[in-house]
Amino acid sequence: MSWRKDLFDKVDGLNRFVLITVIEVSGSAPREVGARMVVSEKSISGSIGGGNLEYKAIQSAKELLSHSGEFTRRTEFTGLGVTLKQCCGGAVQLMFELFSKKSAKRLIDALALEHSDRPRFLVSCVFGDHPARVVSRRDDLSQMPDAIWDSARSLITANSKTSQLVTDGKAQWFITYLDEQPTKIVLFGAGHVGKSLVKLLQDLPFQIDWVDSRVDIFPTTVPDNTRVVNSKDPMKLIDNQPEDVFFVVMTHDHGLDYELCLHILRRRKFAWLGLIGSKTKRMRFEQRLEKDSIDSFTLQRLVCPIGIPGIRGKFPAVIALSTAAQLLEVRNHAVSAFSDNTLLQVEAQS
Repeated sequence: MSWRKDLFDKVDGLNRFVLITVIEVSGSAPREVGARMVVSEKSISGSIGGGNLEYKAIQSAKELLSHSGEFTRRTEFTGLGVTLKQCCGGAVQLMFELFSKKSAKRLIDALALEHSDRPRFLVSCVFGDHPARVVSRRDDLSQMPDAIWDSARSLITANSKTSQLVTDGKAQWFITYLDEQPTKIVLFGAGHVGKSLVKLLQDLPFQIDWVDSRVDIFPTTVPDNTRVVNSKDPMKLIDNQPEDVFFVVMTHDHGLDYELCLHILRRRKFAWLGLIGSKTKRMRFEQRLEKDSIDSFTLQRLVCPIGIPGIRGKFPAVIALSTAAQLLEVRNHAVSAFSDNTLLQVEAQS
C-alpha cells in the first residue's frame, strides 16, 4: 500500500470531486495530519475520523461541488469540542480542494504514472488557487521555497509520518509523500491463523509473501498485497529476502518452525522474526538453538509468543488480531526502508 495508490484508487474514474485533507491538528483529534476523504456527487470514500466532524465536512464538500470552475481550494479550522461537541476536544484544520474536468484528469494521470527511480510528492499551496501538483525532483519545486524540499527529504526517512504542513513566511504548503514503501513480510503457514492474519493486513502498509508447501491450503483469492508462494524449499526463499524483511513463522509443523527460525537467525539480516507458540515452546526452541550455536544476543531477536501483551486468546482470529497490531507497531518504529545511499541518489538525480 502507498499513498499514491490509495489516493489513485479513490479518484480513478471521477471527473469531478472534492479532496478533503486534514492539514493541521491541535490537541486530541480522531485522525492524523494527512488523513483524506474524497467526495463526489455519487460517492464518498476514505475517512477523516467519523462523527460530527466528518458529517460537517461532507456537507461542506457537497456545497463546494455546486461551484463552477475547474479548481477551487479553501480551508476550515474547527474546534471539535466547543463547535462540534466531540469528546476529543482538540481542533483541526481541513483543506477542501475541488477538482473538475481538466484539473481532475491531470491529477489522476499524474497519480497513475509510475516513477520507480524517484520518490514523488503531492504538493498544495494552502492559500493559493493553483491545483495540487505531483512532483518528483527539486526542479519541479523551483517556484516553491526550499522548506518544501527539506520537508520532502524528511518525509522519506520518517518511519510513520507521511504528510506535513510547511510554513514559509506568510505562505503555507501541504506536502504528502506518495510512494511510501510497504514493509515486506514473509509469512510461513496458511492455516487458520495465517488466513486470518492475511485478511487483517490487506489494507495496511505491508507486502506479503505467503508461503506453504501444501498446494490446496490457500484460499481461491487473496488480497492485492499478498503473493502466494507454494515452496518446497523455504530456506532458499529466506536467503533471497531484503535485510528489512519481517518474518512470521506459524506453520503446521513444529519441526519446520524450528528449522525456519534456525535458518533465519543464522542469516542475521532481518528486521523482525515472530514465532507462533507458547512460552514453553520458546523455552524448548531456545535450548535447541543454543545447542545449534545461536548466541544469546541473537536469540533475543526471536519474538515468541507473538502478539500484543494483553490481547490473548487461542481463537485464530484473536491471535491474528494481536499479531497484526504488533506488526504495525513494530513497523512504525522500524528504520525507514530508504537508506542514506538512496537519499544521496535522489539528490543526485534532482
